[in-house]
Amino acid sequence: MALHDHAQSWLTRVAADCAAQEQPFGCPSRPADPVQTLYWGAHRFSPDTLASMHAEARAAFERYAAGPTDLAEALHIDDPGLAARVHTRVTQKLQREPIEDIRLDFEDGYGKRDDLEEDAHADACGRAVAAASASGTLPRRYGIRIKALTAELGARSLRTLERFVIAAGGCDMPPGFVVTLPKVTVVTQVEAIVDLLGALESEVGLSPGAIGLEFMLEVPQAVFDGQGRLLLPRLLTAGGERLIGIHLGVYDYTAAHEIIALHQAMDHPACDLIRGLMRMAYSGSGRTLSAGSTNVLPREPHPQATTQAQRTENRAAVHAGWRLAHDQIRHTLVRGYYHGWDLDPLQLPARYAACYRFYLEGHAAAAGRLSGYIAQATAATEGAGVLDDVATGQALLNIFIRGRACGAFDAQEVAAAGVTDADLDDGSFARLLARRSAGS
Repeated sequence: MALHDHAQSWLTRVAADCAAQEQPFGCPSRPADPVQTLYWGAHRFSPDTLASMHAEARAAFERYAAGPTDLAEALHIDDPGLAARVHTRVTQKLQREPIEDIRLDFEDGYGKRDDLEEDAHADACGRAVAAASASGTLPRRYGIRIKALTAELGARSLRTLERFVIAAGGCDMPPGFVVTLPKVTVVTQVEAIVDLLGALESEVGLSPGAIGLEFMLEVPQAVFDGQGRLLLPRLLTAGGERLIGIHLGVYDYTAAHEIIALHQAMDHPACDLIRGLMRMAYSGSGRTLSAGSTNVLPREPHPQATTQAQRTENRAAVHAGWRLAHDQIRHTLVRGYYHGWDLDPLQLPARYAACYRFYLEGHAAAAGRLSGYIAQATAATEGAGVLDDVATGQALLNIFIRGRACGAFDAQEVAAAGVTDADLDDGSFARLLARRSAGS
């Protein structure tokens, strides 16, 4: 009894500290968020661009992956059944929703232009977004990447943002708008953009919080400050509720580490290290973590091919580009990064093929394990190790939450795991067990 009395003050303090520690990570995960964002130079965007890119992605897939065997050849899929399932889902996805998210780029993909030219492009992009929304081609999420908030570029960046929003309709602009802030080096930049986006919403009549925010990690200075303290949690706090994602800029980041161009890639160890730190700092925060992009495009060397030799060379080049993107996307999926960039519509087939293969190839084993865990944990027997299995059960459930959300699993494949859509919508394995134990 004496120990119990002595422990109360400590237990009270522990409970308070635990609550404070968990507070930044109170947002639920959002597996239904896009798995990709297509970056596109703002100067190349018009009202017809999205429809054109959709058609280009579909045509490339039909031409170079006409059937499952073609896709299996391109991506080295040894299982014919798996290749057929992946092919079917990619075909359906490209018909239904080729681009989930687009970011019109006023930064690296735009280049340096004079003020009048950038003003004109900002206005034109805003109007084109409104037109795409009216025609039904605008993705569920869209936005712009502005220039960095520095003394040199900050004023120009904000001028572009304001003009775009006004041209897109101001208070009537389509929902789903996101601003990407590149090259963050100090916490103040994130604090500033959060405040400035609030001021812009007020100016044009948008509801508070209507504009989403992403920031990019592209330099080592954004990871540790001058005293060696980890900056990542402070950047999360600065972004607040407006922050929806943190993206790794692969090529700027690897260049800052003096990695030569030949070896700059998504799967470089330097990228794995920073993504590991990001995952540690941001897991449970509800923010999307983006792995970056593959900059080798699956382009045809002979767009106007007239000979069989040229067509064969085109096929080999596109397959090689798809395979590189697929392998690098898979590398990041294994490491818990479920979102990445695409830089060209011809990369979209590889994006979705990598995602669907990732989930489908492990479906049978995961479904058996999950249904087995549920049966064991809810069995009315003495000494069942329910608590020991909750973390593993949650990890298995997450496979089906994300697999269903991205389109890899259909209703039959979800049911094979012994779970329902309601279980996946709820997202908690512990609550799933409680419901099954209660017989509901």
